[in-house]
Amino acid sequence: MHNFLLIVQGKEKKMSIRTDLALESINAAKISEGITKTERGKAFKITEINIAEDKHGEKIGKKKGKYITLEGSVFSCFSKDFREMCEEFSEELSQFVPDGKVLVVGLGNNDITPDALGPQTASKILATRHLKEELKDEDEFLTSLRPVGVLASGVLGQTGIETAELIDGLMEKIDPQAIIAVDALACSDINRLGKTIQLSDTGIS
Repeated sequence: MHNFLLIVQGKEKKMSIRTDLALESINAAKISEGITKTERGKAFKITEINIAEDKHGEKIGKKKGKYITLEGSVFSCFSKDFREMCEEFSEELSQFVPDGKVLVVGLGNNDITPDALGPQTASKILATRHLKEELKDEDEFLTSLRPVGVLASGVLGQTGIETAELIDGLMEKIDPQAIIAVDALACSDINRLGKTIQLSDTGIS
């Protein structure tokens, strides 16, 4: 599943299937210098990979930083251990998010199923940034929530605007302490579909 053969002008050329998952890239490249890997988890099998410097991740196209992969059964509300999965996912995500305002950005094209994860996730996020001003003292619970802004930006082909340009403008306006970007990632193993989550502090491109 990890490789396929391409015939080019009568010659066989071995090609690697693209993956966005650090775990798959490191396993395939079999590199370890400057890279540490630890495992934990109950509802998920959780693998944390730390790349010490950019030079150590060059061979696999990964930057310096932390990559956490959560592998489990289908991540669905119909899973018998869905609550435990949500709690464990929340614990892992929280280490990346400081106190203060957060901007959640759903990347991708909602009209194309394999690319719709970002926009569909954004549609489920409760936007709270406006509540304190709108409600003032009317609802103590809602006004106490963390300020969260949500954007489903579409893609360049739909808007004519790069998502990075939109986020740059929003950062100046709302000054978030963190941006959570949600996107669909490519994997080389079909068994990971709908069962694997990668969290990272290195950004996305």
